[in-house]
Amino acid sequence: MSEETGQPSSPAAVDGQDSHARDLIAIVTEFVRELHSQRASSIEIAPSSRIERDLGIDSLGRTELTLRIERAFQVRLPANAISEAETVSDLGGALERARPAGKRGVIRKSTASALPTVPAASEARTLVEALEWHEKRHRDRLHLTLLEDETTTLDTLSYGELAARAPGRRCHRPPWRRAG
Repeated sequence: MSEETGQPSSPAAVDGQDSHARDLIAIVTEFVRELHSQRASSIEIAPSSRIERDLGIDSLGRTELTLRIERAFQVRLPANAISEAETVSDLGGALERARPAGKRGVIRKSTASALPTVPAASEARTLVEALEWHEKRHRDRLHLTLLEDETTTLDTLSYGELAARAPGRRCHRPPWRRAG
């Protein structure tokens, strides 16, 4: 309480929410504004807001929202808790039960940020042509990193490995080249 006003001194005390709940609502608000930019000002978000009905967040949106919450709070949310959550308050409950991120699997340092830049395949008109261009010029360059979460790398794939692993590969042609 503030001695001067007799009112609660912290914003959390004012609105009855703790810091995590306020931060969660801020994340959901930002996401909903991005998702529904035309009507963002008319959507009010509260702990009782229903994820699908009130906020218009579908299953793909739930996945994106989950990733944002996990990044912001550095936790790993259980998949079933997210899919079963009906309200923002339910998300808060899942957040309270979440465990710290990084406690699963083998943690490998990501190499993506250490890669030198290369020119773009600016002459390519299609994705197929862009992949061919990269495979010819730097087949050992990292193309893809498959992540389980922000800290756990499951696999990596270079342009050359992509060509070698793709089904239907013939005569050492990259999978995106058509036999002709």
